[in-house]
Order: sequence, then structure tokens, then C-alpha cells
Amino acid sequence: MFTGPPMPAAIAEHPVSGFLPLGPETGSPPRPRCRGPAGDRVGKYFIEGVLPATMPEGTVSFEVAAPIDRVWAFLSDMRRIGGCVPGVQSVEVLDANRARWNLKVKIGPLSQEFIVLTETIEQVPVQHGRFRGESDNMDMIGTIDLSPLGDATKVTYTMAVQAKGPLARIMDNFMRSKLKSQTEEFAANVKKALEG
Repeated sequence: MFTGPPMPAAIAEHPVSGFLPLGPETGSPPRPRCRGPAGDRVGKYFIEGVLPATMPEGTVSFEVAAPIDRVWAFLSDMRRIGGCVPGVQSVEVLDANRARWNLKVKIGPLSQEFIVLTETIEQVPVQHGRFRGESDNMDMIGTIDLSPLGDATKVTYTMAVQAKGPLARIMDNFMRSKLKSQTEEFAANVKKALEG
């Protein structure tokens, strides 16, 4: 049984908040969603999957020497894509749309570990995917867009992160300085996995 500090509301409301399985399939009532003037709220910082303009963000476009259907199959696999994200130590697939990442982030001389609950929130096969992630200390949202380039594929990957909690200011400053290199490392990992 969980005996640590209580989870923030954004995590506690998440359908995979540390206790599995939850929801109607086990007889428990569905959790209510918070509605506001802008619509459904997702986590503390996301409204309808849109991030505030001030969130640290990194974008990288790169070419993979593989056909678009093969790239899509790879990037749609939560275990494989999670393994390409810098700092992810392990990936536990919970169901077809959700996974739990064990993420380790080094901030100067300190290392911080996070359990990040991720969810695929949109997919247009062989074109576009969007996911979100939540942990005690950060919320994130990412997009992946694909377009064919003959026998190759152009991939555009964007990741935005919002820190929260007592380390929010330190984490935001860290993410602003490191997110570009993190997205580039993700791109290199994907290319290596697909191109050999």
C-alpha cells in the first residue's frame, strides 16, 4: 500500500495514479473531470492539451533513412519511443495508450528521479501523434509529425515541459538550457534505432 506523501491532484486524478487497475472495469466509479470555461483541464498546466506560451520547449526536425510506415510503427510503440527519450531508465506499458516512465534527470551535481505517467492523446496514422506526461514535479506534452521524403522520412519532434512543486524554478531554468540538446539526443536515438 502507498504510504508516501499524498500525490498532487493532477496525478491523483490520472487514471493510472500508482494503483492499478482503476476505473469502471474494477467496479469503482469513474473519476470526475474538472471542467472550466476553456473546457476539460488536463493536469495543472494543460487546458485542452495546449501549453502556456512560457513553457520551455524544444523542437528538432531530422531525416530517417527508412520508409514512413516503418518509422510510424517504431514511434507508435510506447516502449520503443520511451527508450529513445533521454533519461528514461525504464518503460512499463500499462495499456494501449498509457505507460509509466522511470525518468532520471541530472541537475548540476544532483540527480532527480521521476515517475512519469504518459498517455497518447492523439494519433493520425503515419502522420501525427501527440502525447502528454505527468509526474509530481513536471507536466509535459510532445508531438511527432512525419512526412515522406522518397524512401526516407522527415520527423519533427517537439517537447514542452512545465516544472511544478518546490523545484519548479530550478527545473524550468534547467529545462530552458537543456531541452534543445535533449530533443537532439532523442533524434539521434531514433535514427540509430531505425538505421542501425
